[in-house]
Amino acid sequence: MSARADERFRPVVAIDIDGVLRLAVPPEGPGPEGAYPVEMTVRRNAYPDAYHRPPRWGRDGTVTSTYWLSGIGADWIRSLLARGVEVVWATTWQEYANVYFAPALDIPALPVATTGKEVHGWDSSDWKSVRLRERFPGRPIVWVDDNPVSADKYAIDEMRAPHDRALAYFQLILNAREGIRADHIQTVEEWLELASTIEGHRELRRRRHRNRQYWRRLWDRNRHGTLARAARWKRANKFIRTLVPDGRPHLHSQLADYMRDHTEPDATELHFLVEYWWRDDLGDQDAAVDAIEQWFKDNP
Repeated sequence: MSARADERFRPVVAIDIDGVLRLAVPPEGPGPEGAYPVEMTVRRNAYPDAYHRPPRWGRDGTVTSTYWLSGIGADWIRSLLARGVEVVWATTWQEYANVYFAPALDIPALPVATTGKEVHGWDSSDWKSVRLRERFPGRPIVWVDDNPVSADKYAIDEMRAPHDRALAYFQLILNAREGIRADHIQTVEEWLELASTIEGHRELRRRRHRNRQYWRRLWDRNRHGTLARAARWKRANKFIRTLVPDGRPHLHSQLADYMRDHTEPDATELHFLVEYWWRDDLGDQDAAVDAIEQWFKDNP
């Protein structure tokens, strides 16, 4: 289901706790500027199962610790809520984020966008991205976390529907001891401003297109040496895939490499490559070689 028209320009901020709002500071401190200590008691019957190692519980099933929280982050969340920005939890604490941390941060209970016990071998950020991918369709989303995903396929923009990919931004917090800083907030606020208007959406899509073009050209240069060689390889690969659609990937790539690297075919080499990578059920090898030789004439 897509977003209602009145919500397309209302961004969502999904925010982590550990390393962003709860700082990796020892109980005795000192914490960074704006941070403050809170004594918190957590209970065994209200503690997350996924991605959390249980502490050493006391006889009464509780443990009390001193945590340092980000005052900068708490102030920012209150500011976002006051402006009507939707803020949700993207944390492995799941529903217990509202039990323990919302009161300590002096913010209201927030919707929990990442829930469930099934982890399927994902690391915590991969799991969060999977949980976020189908939430808030059609709406811009910022995800703030100190842990990057393990692979590009789990990036929040790649996980979303194609039309929504430009409307996703991941803000990485590099230092869990400092947590979210003023410069992180400024960057996110600039993105939120763009995400709140129709022209801003167009600009975000232009930026994504330019960024993808840059990385694609860089990959092409690294893979093929020059953009011209990359373009020739792509033409050859497309031709081979059309000529032998059911061929193994190695057949396509090996022949495309050969066609990229030569302007005239060596009949012996070409026959050897086709015979080596050909499956018995693919058809007439000689006809395929003839077609490839004609391709060389058409693409000197």
